[in-house]
Amino acid sequence: MTINGRTLHQVGLPYHFGGRGLVKGDVVNDLVAISQEPNVRIMEAKALVCSVHVSTSYVARKPV
Repeated sequence: MTINGRTLHQVGLPYHFGGRGLVKGDVVNDLVAISQEPNVRIMEAKALVCSVHVSTSYVARKPV
């Protein structure tokens, strides 16, 4: 997507992986602060903005 002449990238991440444990490791919910309504227990965070940078200390690893 291009906005005001700058290329912007969108990243979609699933919030939940279900009860079967299809994915191991951290979940995306760890990235956002939990803010819940006292009577419905639904997260208010529907989207967030972040800045992603390439790490200068990146070490290539074999895929798991």
